[in-house]
Amino acid sequence: MGIAPLTKVCALVYGFAMRHLIVTITLITVFFPSFGWAQDADGDGALDVEEDWNGDGDLTNDDTDFDGSPNYLDIDDDNDGILTLDEDLNGSGSPMDDDSDGDGVPNFYDEDDDGDTLLTRLEDANGDGDPLNDDTDFDGVLNYLDLDSDGGGTSDQDEAAAGTDPLDPSDDAGLPLNLELVQPIVPTPNALNRWTFTGAAPNAIVNLHRSARIGPKPVGGCPGLYLQIEGATFVASGTADAYGSGFVDFFIPAGAVGQVRLFQAADNVGCQISDLQLVFF
Repeated sequence: MGIAPLTKVCALVYGFAMRHLIVTITLITVFFPSFGWAQDADGDGALDVEEDWNGDGDLTNDDTDFDGSPNYLDIDDDNDGILTLDEDLNGSGSPMDDDSDGDGVPNFYDEDDDGDTLLTRLEDANGDGDPLNDDTDFDGVLNYLDLDSDGGGTSDQDEAAAGTDPLDPSDDAGLPLNLELVQPIVPTPNALNRWTFTGAAPNAIVNLHRSARIGPKPVGGCPGLYLQIEGATFVASGTADAYGSGFVDFFIPAGAVGQVRLFQAADNVGCQISDLQLVFF
């Protein structure tokens, strides 16, 4: 008979504690969102804890675009005219894993999503405030993700540097070219080696030459232009893309071990040559 009252007391105490525990958890969740887990207060696809950009545990002092609204309550965190929710390009449900230019900054925090030096909001060609409906060259790639927005053959970055309009293809012609050749990091005999190049004329064939001697050799089709290697031997060629970039693959024979050779590339369309590359095998 004496056990029942004790059981009732224990039940009352347990019930009281559980009610207060639930209330406490609710209050923490509502009034202190920085302590919550798996929350997305602004519904932008990025969890609140992921919008703690400085990682100090305080969501209220993270305002990437300095618009006065903390990231976890901001539906356009970088103020580029594209809602954070719409920057989930791969459709994973989170914008955290979308980084179009590979610079380590997710698109929804990146003011220049394609890394062409033009801010995303400035690639809004029709000026309606929405970069998601601008594709100047109708190539299926929106301007803010297109390295050559006007399709004129010159990259947006080069046009910006030259002072021409990246959204107007008519002013691309005549921009200065700058052929740059980069040798393999570790030249390897008895293997296929790759030279990369940039700054060629769009879609040009770039020819790679080698020699052991310094001296002039005319470049075909380009009067007055000379390679700087005498008796240069053509070894391989590569085709530039629409931005003037590409690569040349060349098999270096095993017998090249211990040799030193000079390499130089020529762009017969843009009539330009690269700097000399001195390669040790």
